[in-house]
Amino acid sequence: MRAVRPAIPLTILSLFATFACINPLRSLAGVPRTYTETFSSTTYKDSGQTTVDWNTAAGELRYFPFTPSQVGSLASPGNATGIAIDGDYAYVTDFSAGLLTIDISDPQNPTHLSTFAAVGQAVVASGDYVFLAAGTGGLKIVSVANPSAPVLVGSVATTGATGIAVDGDHAYIADGSSGLRVISVSNPAAPSILATYNTAGSATDAEVDGDYLYLADGSPGFLVFDITNPSSPILLTTVDTPGNNFGIDVRGNRAYVTDSTGLLLIYDLTNRSAPSLVGSVSVPSAGDVFANADRAYVAASAAGISVVDISDESAPRLVFVYDTTSARDVIVEGEHAFLADGNGGFRVIQVAVNVTESISAGSLQLGLTIDGAVGGTLAYIADSDNGFRIIDISDLGNPVSRGSLDTPNFISNVAVAGKYAYLGDGATLKVIDVSNPDAPVQAASVNLPEDVQGLFLDGNHLYLGCGNSGLRVYNVTTPTSPTLLGSYDTAGSARGIVVAGDRAYLADASAGLQIFNVANPASPVLLGTYNTPHASYEVAVGGNIAYVADRFAMQIIDVTNPVAPALISSVGSLGDVYSVGLEGDRLYVGEHSGALVVDVSDPWNPTVLYRIGGYSLFAPIPIGSYLLVGGSGFFIRVLRQDGFDATRSRGQSLALSSVSIPIVRARVSAVQSGVVNWDLTASGGSVWTSATPDGVEIQFTTFGTDLRWRTTHEVGYPVVNGVVDEATIDWFYESAESDGIADVPSDQGGEVRLSFGRSGYDFTSEAATPVTGYQVYSRVDSELLKGRVESAPVPASIEDANLPGLVSFDKERIRALEGRVFVLDGERAVGDMPSGTWEAIAWVAATQRDQYLVRVPTNGDSTGSGVPWTTYCITTHTTTPSIWYASEPDSGYSIDNIAPQVPSGLQFAAPGILAWDPPADEDFAYFSLFGSANDQFDETAVLIAHSVQTIQDVSDEPYGYYHLTSTDDADNRSGAASIAGPVVDVAGAGAPPAAFALHPLRPNPSPGPVEIVFDLPREDDVVVEIFDASGRRVCRLSEKPRAAGSHLLRWDGKDDAGRDLSGGVYFARVRAGSYEASGRVLRIE
Repeated sequence: MRAVRPAIPLTILSLFATFACINPLRSLAGVPRTYTETFSSTTYKDSGQTTVDWNTAAGELRYFPFTPSQVGSLASPGNATGIAIDGDYAYVTDFSAGLLTIDISDPQNPTHLSTFAAVGQAVVASGDYVFLAAGTGGLKIVSVANPSAPVLVGSVATTGATGIAVDGDHAYIADGSSGLRVISVSNPAAPSILATYNTAGSATDAEVDGDYLYLADGSPGFLVFDITNPSSPILLTTVDTPGNNFGIDVRGNRAYVTDSTGLLLIYDLTNRSAPSLVGSVSVPSAGDVFANADRAYVAASAAGISVVDISDESAPRLVFVYDTTSARDVIVEGEHAFLADGNGGFRVIQVAVNVTESISAGSLQLGLTIDGAVGGTLAYIADSDNGFRIIDISDLGNPVSRGSLDTPNFISNVAVAGKYAYLGDGATLKVIDVSNPDAPVQAASVNLPEDVQGLFLDGNHLYLGCGNSGLRVYNVTTPTSPTLLGSYDTAGSARGIVVAGDRAYLADASAGLQIFNVANPASPVLLGTYNTPHASYEVAVGGNIAYVADRFAMQIIDVTNPVAPALISSVGSLGDVYSVGLEGDRLYVGEHSGALVVDVSDPWNPTVLYRIGGYSLFAPIPIGSYLLVGGSGFFIRVLRQDGFDATRSRGQSLALSSVSIPIVRARVSAVQSGVVNWDLTASGGSVWTSATPDGVEIQFTTFGTDLRWRTTHEVGYPVVNGVVDEATIDWFYESAESDGIADVPSDQGGEVRLSFGRSGYDFTSEAATPVTGYQVYSRVDSELLKGRVESAPVPASIEDANLPGLVSFDKERIRALEGRVFVLDGERAVGDMPSGTWEAIAWVAATQRDQYLVRVPTNGDSTGSGVPWTTYCITTHTTTPSIWYASEPDSGYSIDNIAPQVPSGLQFAAPGILAWDPPADEDFAYFSLFGSANDQFDETAVLIAHSVQTIQDVSDEPYGYYHLTSTDDADNRSGAASIAGPVVDVAGAGAPPAAFALHPLRPNPSPGPVEIVFDLPREDDVVVEIFDASGRRVCRLSEKPRAAGSHLLRWDGKDDAGRDLSGGVYFARVRAGSYEASGRVLRIE
């Protein structure tokens, strides 16, 4: 039996100082079965398991915020100014040492491979070549076919090359005060200047997007050129920025521009002749900028790298700043930013966290999507039902269909550059003008000998895998008039193809991986092959590694030696592997059963990170922090995020339950946002059961007494922190348990309300042992009654419609006495009845409520003389009579809390004699008579006497008013009957007293204030003081002139300092002129 601390009864003395005082109700706590966590303390935090932020200041459980961190670095000899990334290599321009080639296959451990003595300020990597803007050295073209031994192959002089863009056979140089230079690089060994355009400012950066060139030109702002004919660039407009334009990056129809005033500005380029400002944000010391879907990364000199949220372009927001030495140039791939950091050298900064599962952001209902490509904020899709489709993905959570174009055949492949899309449409090459995304039109068509199975655009060259017709190469320098340059008839059926530098990698369904030298696209030369075990469909290449979609597996092949490629590992698949794409160290695989995301940071040991369900014909396409997935529809998935540290995602509690009763069911109700998943356990964590935070119960497969919860926070869309503000956990034991016992209010006592929580089997979903009801018992504590019960006869039948739970007991343990039923002991399948003799007093039918309430009798009422406790227990009964459960005992008491009637008939029966009517209440205990100067009974009233009589002499107790109350056996006190006294205790009322007199102090003994009444026959100076038994003065109560008459002062039992004095004998002395008198009083505590 649980020990319960009894209530302290009110004493007679405590009633004296309180008006209408009633014994407070006592509700016993019962067995705990609910807990609410507000996260304002760590009392129940499992510190060993919790990795998320249990934030007591905010009262939240949430992810820790993401913090960017440097994961790799490499010192440079001088001042790192520019950077380019190509596969596993970073090319860094060093103002002192020249061009550094760095292996970044492991971003955490970058390795210096070579240094080439050609000082540059900006760099672009394209295939086997690196193009350097080398200041007064002009343009330098370096072969990096062997990254460990770069070789200068060509150069052309300019006056001050500071920025560069390369598109196909053309390089565009931002040449300082000389403006724009257009250089032909079709022959890297002999580059030549095609055009020069002198600008008004000083050109520092260049960007090419299709047929347009964007030039950062200092104080005039940025310039927009039409370069449809690179030999004759046409200036369309100049966009004036607030200060000097330093850097520019273009993605689709948006330009991201940095300015000397410390701004990042976003422009709409829909109308290239009149770009319009969309939004801006302050980024101090803004320099180079790199935009990537919903983020822009700004190299901000001494301020380091600044990351800006551009998901709402009208209100871009600075997310975080990572301080470095002197950030000059930045490129972001995957979760890493690669930084040319001035004197700080080369740095790798983790600026995001990859997600570890498929998270939907947006979708659009389409037919079977066969292939796709992305250009800026538009996706170009091959749709089996609707032909060529253009989708606006500027809002990744809400993609919108724009234009479409139906074609006569089956579109298998899509590539996009500038304002043209290239389609493999059966045995036809289609060129589509997409300059108006709402109305694409066919610009050219070329018939082919076989259906197009693969398509790759490399600058001005288009490579096609044409089935049994092998490899075909087209010149698309003039997109409206493609011309065949060369071809190669492969051994089997040519399918997917990719070009990297001078190499073309082709997947042949019969012959496997084919590697070609395409330095001369007109005459491809087969270098080597690797015959895969199945049917090769598509290929992706990163550095010296080729990834081949080989129907039943992904084959990973080392192509360092293209003449003898070698298999290094493979990834198994659940279905046919159709396609493959690569970004950094993540491989995206399209297959029959969905898409795979594979970590290939170590190609020898690839790891499948997660699967995306659904039919997937083409490899998912990364779009910044998101992923475009096609196949059985059009879907956008979250790929990575930088809002919080999602690597630490677990919250967990310590044990919530504190009693040894098996727990069957539980539920959680949480106030939360974002994605937070819940698990509950009743076995201390040995077995966890998933739960939803909406208050729906779960049943444990493993019962126990150690209840805990845990959360797993996940990234969702929109990408917001998974936050829990509050969580309430309710649990249900196998037995019904008392929630508490409370007195029945406003009754005459004798009963309490017993509330109890339902059993874990009292649910509609319970199939094995559903609960039929609950039987309630009170324990027999009277030894006399126990003896009578034990000798009472066993009833002839224990079937009782009012107490159906009796059938669960052994008949020999049941006794019947004077219409009452008792249980001596109980036997059941699980456990035992609590010890003692129990009287069955109530039956409650099961109705699947969380809480039941039953009114039951007690052994007696609590009074000032003691508390007669009554002990109860509850048995839970199921449809199988032999399976039942008994609760822990719980105790309570009742209170008579109806006050007696106000005494009636209060009157002066004679001078100084008060009388009243006899009591009307059966539980009457005594009357209390008070005196007061007020006509209302309040705390100033002074007790005169307690009495059971109906008459009281008050001739020696002169008060202005008398008040009479009645108290019953339960210490409930009635309201007061009041009557005016013959004397109003106010100085100056009536004739003055004949002589000086000090009346007896009252009340005496006194548990509270003491009244001092004295008479003055004439006006005089009066001093009233209080002394203790030793004669020491403890309080000067009054010292002032007083008029003739009777006076009343009240001493509150405190000394001159306001401190409460202890009980004991005290004296009050009154001095008035030559008169002096003292009175004695006993103060009690």
